[in-house]
Amino acid sequence: MKLTHIQIDGFGRLHNFETNIAPGLHVFYGRNEAGKSHLQQAILALLYGFYEGIRARNQENDLRE
Repeated sequence: MKLTHIQIDGFGRLHNFETNIAPGLHVFYGRNEAGKSHLQQAILALLYGFYEGIRARNQENDLRE
């Protein structure tokens, strides 16, 4: 699966966030607390669900790692 476009209406610090993803390497950068980690968490939640830590099954944690 390739991400070509990301639109997030509300996830953590990200509100009305939208961007196109170009082929190849795409780098997100910004100041502290800008929402970079929330963007990463949103993409992981989209691909693998919201399970994390002890609430997730071992198989799900292995897949995510």
